[in-house]
Amino acid sequence: MGRRMPLAGMETSIMATDSVEFIGVSVPSSSSREAAITSVASQATTSLTEDHTSCVVVGDPPTYLIWRIRKILPHVVELLEFSTSNEFCRTGLRIAFPETLHPAVFVCKNEISSSMGHPFLMYAVTSSGFAYCLKLRNLSSYVSYSAIPLDEVVEFNLQTHPDNKPVTSVSAISGCLVIGRNDGSVSCYKLGSLDQHSPGFEHELRDDSGFNRLLGFISRVKLAGAVQDMVISEVCGRQFLFVLHSDGNLRVWDLSCHSRVFNHSMNIATMAEARFVRLWVGQANTDKSTISLAILYNHPEDLSLETIYIYSLRFSWGDRVSLLLEPSTHSIPLNQGGCLDVKLAYDKIWVLKDNALIFLDLLASDGHS
Repeated sequence: MGRRMPLAGMETSIMATDSVEFIGVSVPSSSSREAAITSVASQATTSLTEDHTSCVVVGDPPTYLIWRIRKILPHVVELLEFSTSNEFCRTGLRIAFPETLHPAVFVCKNEISSSMGHPFLMYAVTSSGFAYCLKLRNLSSYVSYSAIPLDEVVEFNLQTHPDNKPVTSVSAISGCLVIGRNDGSVSCYKLGSLDQHSPGFEHELRDDSGFNRLLGFISRVKLAGAVQDMVISEVCGRQFLFVLHSDGNLRVWDLSCHSRVFNHSMNIATMAEARFVRLWVGQANTDKSTISLAILYNHPEDLSLETIYIYSLRFSWGDRVSLLLEPSTHSIPLNQGGCLDVKLAYDKIWVLKDNALIFLDLLASDGHS
């Protein structure tokens, strides 16, 4: 963009403050996991190279839940809860898993029928391919050096099929875990809402075309690049899965019927050899029938070229869902300081860097540089 990005503030590490006391608990390791881990250990990813963190908002009035995985403790999730109606919470929860975690966890409101006494759910996936759904109580109710009760933990081995590929991306909502793999495949699991042996527990998202289904089931033809990032977003009461592939394919799936409703090949004309890194989906603007998208690109040889591009996805309902991606409306060069997280509304964007917080009013901005 032609003008300098306005700074909205500086990063402040809440979890580093001495006023927070963490309660340490552990996730029990089942015998089935111990028996299976040796067969999938070769697919495990290496330790984390950086810290990972994000914030989710639950309920009304809102409760803010901040989670973090530190690279020096890659098997531990730190969780902090606070709200604007109460004073700052001085107690956090430190959850130790049996092994290194995939660098993303998901915390959401527990909307499953057995939610009494467990207001939150946490979804996490380990490096060897085990998925967990934890039914969480209020954080202050836990006791240090204890194990989470077995009836509050749901565990599932994602590597049950010999041809399953390594996990590259994870997303979740209450009652549903979505896994993306390096062969481009995407699978949904009703983890926490259905028993793993029940019909409908697992569903692989595939193209509607019968020919593509045949190719996928028989020869496992690679129909898209590795899954780079995924976001589940609600639009007009329906849940949609946005999937960004490493080769630039952007796909959208309607989770109510497991059908693909959008497929588009992105291009980055201004950044030679740029890579697709992250995807964020903003809230829908029902007046204009648009959804804001933000995509982070970087250059493998020069990380100072990191840029966020903003797009508008136009939608309409009729006999079927219709989506149309409009050209990029804004580009945000990040220059020095890597991108940690983004919060996107239909008219505003907040970019948290490792050295600053950037705010941009998308409606008041002039757009491209």
